[in-house]
Formats: sequence, structure tokens, C-alpha cells
Amino acid sequence: MKAANHDWRKAISLNAKEPEAYIALAVSLYAHGIDGGDRSESLQLVAKAIQLDKLYSSLQYLKQEKFWSDRILEDAKQLCNDPQIKELTLK
Repeated sequence: MKAANHDWRKAISLNAKEPEAYIALAVSLYAHGIDGGDRSESLQLVAKAIQLDKLYSSLQYLKQEKFWSDRILEDAKQLCNDPQIKELTLK
């Protein structure tokens, strides 16, 4: 997980307009709480991803268009159930 988080952070630094990097890192940090991330950072990352592209608020989009696995989508569901993210709900 740490290596993947490092890669997502690097992807963000290389292209700050790519929403998938933000949402993937957010899900990982939220679900696993590793790599120095926290839930507050996760929520900020999700907000940025959705600001860049509202399609990233849809779990169905992530599954069908981005080919996210059911396991990762389960982690994303945890994130969307956070009370602080009600306005940014991942559908």
C-alpha cells in the first residue's frame, strides 16, 4: 500500500489535473490509514477529485469506466459513508 500511495502522490505532482490519482489516494488513505495520511486529508483529496471531474463522484463510473475492482470500490464506499462527505457522496 505504501508504494501505491507513493505512486499516487507522484502522479498528482506530475499532473495535478488528473482526478483519478486524487480519488485513489483518498480511498487508500481513508481505508487503510497508512503512509502518514489521515481521514481529513482523504476528504480533501476527494473534494479535489470531484472538483476536477464530477464523474468521479460515481462508484458506478469508477467500476465501469475506470475498471476499479470490487475490493477497491468497497473501500470507496467506506469513504462515502463518512458524515463529513455527505455533500460529495460517491454514488
